[in-house]
Amino acid sequence: MVGILYGEPGQESNHYKSLRDKYDYSLFIGQDFWYRLTGDDGFYSELKKAIADVAIEAKGSDMLIEVAKTLAQTDTIKQLAR
Repeated sequence: MVGILYGEPGQESNHYKSLRDKYDYSLFIGQDFWYRLTGDDGFYSELKKAIADVAIEAKGSDMLIEVAKTLAQTDTIKQLAR
């Protein structure tokens, strides 16, 4: 058995497809994986919501903007922009 933490059936990589097709491993993906692990049909939805809430709180876009501003001031980036 192989559990894939997120995604939907059909989105698995070639590596996972190989495990399934060549070696007969069962794949449990996303909601199916979490349901089998917890027995809670709504767990995956709640997990995705919690991750999204944390991402919003982290304000990743603000950090990205600050990094871009800092990099824009470097000589290398200024030369590339010319």
